Amino acid sequence: VLGLFRSSGICKVCVDSLPLCLVTLYSIWDAVTRRLLALVQTQTVMIGKSDKVVPSLRWLMDPRLSPGSGDHFLVTMVAVTGILLWSLGIVAGILVCVLLRRDHLQDFSTKRTFGYFYSGLEANKYWWELVVKRGDLFLIYIITYTQVLYDVRAKLIFYLALAGTAWALHNLHRPFDDRQNSLIDVMESRGLRTRFLTLFLIMALLAGDGNELVCSIAALLILVMNLHFAVLMVLLVASEMLGFSEGEGGSTSRTSVGGQIMDWMTSRLYNLGLASVTQKLIGFMQKEKQRAQGHVPHFIWR
Repeated sequence: VLGLFRSSGICKVCVDSLPLCLVTLYSIWDAVTRRLLALVQTQTVMIGKSDKVVPSLRWLMDPRLSPGSGDHFLVTMVAVTGILLWSLGIVAGILVCVLLRRDHLQDFSTKRTFGYFYSGLEANKYWWELVVKRGDLFLIYIITYTQVLYDVRAKLIFYLALAGTAWALHNLHRPFDDRQNSLIDVMESRGLRTRFLTLFLIMALLAGDGNELVCSIAALLILVMNLHFAVLMVLLVASEMLGFSEGEGGSTSRTSVGGQIMDWMTSRLYNLGLASVTQKLIGFMQKEKQRAQGHVPHFIWR
């Protein structure tokens, strides 16, 4: 049935729909978690009392309410329960199921149900996505949406600390598949480095205290770093989608459906005089991919 279910029987449909349910829950985890944390998001406002103005903590969605008391108490209970059951419970439940099957991760039934959560990772790093990546994101949301840290500069410092920790952990474990000369690990490391340096330069902007030269240099570096990473990612993804494969003598050919579509588009571009530009762009993308793959020496068996 629809290529997903073995039969139309209710039991078979329920069992075979489990992967779809898990992926759906995991995909909306981000949006639901942010909404739950928004229920307890507060801010400090100035309230006039007895001829003087004093700071007071208020719920961001309704500044008339004090957090955790009065009408907001039930909202707080809903938020805490949702965070425990949804934000932590779903991820913990999936992790426990994967842990119980850690010796059979390549079995068809296990891979069909839970492969989404460890596909592309090394065999002994199956927990990386659920523990490290999701934990990193959850801590960012905690710092952003709660008053664990009141000062904006303190939040930025913790963002920087989290970025540095994530970058260090990745370089320590290098959890992704080593195919194509560990290309995924290399690009993930570059992304985490860009994240860390961006936050570091933002801190430098704050430390510059409005100095025009410091702010200009920091802003330019942020723009260049993020643009370089974004362009490199686009080129690598486009190169994969176009299906390049290396042939004899170092020649390249396109083997995927995307490559065949690109060949058709190129033939049509001849009429517009843009074929040479397209070929140069494709060649540039291939060179960028080969350069990214060449950071670590590797053997090619013939």
